Amino acid sequence: MASILKEYELTVEKFEGAIAVGRLPNQILTMFNKTAKEMDEWCMANYGHDFKLIYEWVRQCTVEHYLQCVHEMGMHGNPSALGIIDRAIQKDESMSTVKIEFVTQLPLENEKDKLNDGEDDS
Repeated sequence: MASILKEYELTVEKFEGAIAVGRLPNQILTMFNKTAKEMDEWCMANYGHDFKLIYEWVRQCTVEHYLQCVHEMGMHGNPSALGIIDRAIQKDESMSTVKIEFVTQLPLENEKDKLNDGEDDS
């Protein structure tokens, strides 16, 4: 019986497929039994860029392709596809939301601080 590990030899198709189904960078390194340095070298040889850039690039291309396919399905009358597109658009918009954090654990002002308000500390 052949080893299951033979099925996970690193190829362009398997690499891009792993990204397309949502595997994280550390999962891809484990899946193909590569170190970050080895994956950088492989990506440079196959794509001309390091792993981090190629991962994001392939991921973005995959998302774009997916959204185009779902959009086409929606335009042909598939209401579930329209819902998927709507959620994806809303998710993208929510990603650009600015987070404001209020710090409430500030020390209280004492009588000396109150007396010194407006005075120059120099």
